[in-house]
Amino acid sequence: MGYEFHITRAESWTDSQDSPISRDEWESLAESREALKNQGFVEWKDIGPQPVYALTDSSASFSWRHGRVDVTGHMSDEEWELAESLAAALEARLVGDDE
Repeated sequence: MGYEFHITRAESWTDSQDSPISRDEWESLAESREALKNQGFVEWKDIGPQPVYALTDSSASFSWRHGRVDVTGHMSDEEWELAESLAAALEARLVGDDE
């Protein structure tokens, strides 16, 4: 399993449900960002299909799960800036798996 980043409001990303980013809040923000494009869906057994967003021709993707936005894949400088701006817009922070 690879290293992931998370946009969360919680102290630890594993506690994201305690201070959640709502699914509607995330999807509204993602849809409002011209740079982000819906790249299909990921199917979770516990919550069903969730949209996946990414920059065109990107290896990093953004998807909502359990009160946080998971960022998977290799992030370029542009994607880092985007992830940080998304976190700021959600009044959250970008953290790694070990935080």
